[in-house]
Amino acid sequence: RMLLLGVKPFKMAETLQQLSQAGLPDDSVIISLAAGWTLEQLRSALGKPNPFVRAMANTPCLVRQGVIALCATDESQLSLAESVLAPVGLCIRTEEAYFDAITGLTGS
Repeated sequence: RMLLLGVKPFKMAETLQQLSQAGLPDDSVIISLAAGWTLEQLRSALGKPNPFVRAMANTPCLVRQGVIALCATDESQLSLAESVLAPVGLCIRTEEAYFDAITGLTGS
């Protein structure tokens, strides 16, 4: 199971709370496209042990020429994220420590 969250950062806490209350299964992988939300913040806001993948894409993804940076709470989940996101661009695995710089470069 996988859930791709493409909500604005200011709506993320509310969205995660609603998912938790709705009974999201613990084994569902959540891919977040929200800028500024760390993996720890995402997990804490959800309040459940779900694996998260953080993704930062740039606008050329609109024409399938983008680049998507990825990091995860569980490295084994990166292949799933790549299979979902690769059709719109090149997926690059990186450390979360670089995400603030990547976010600046992508214009998010």
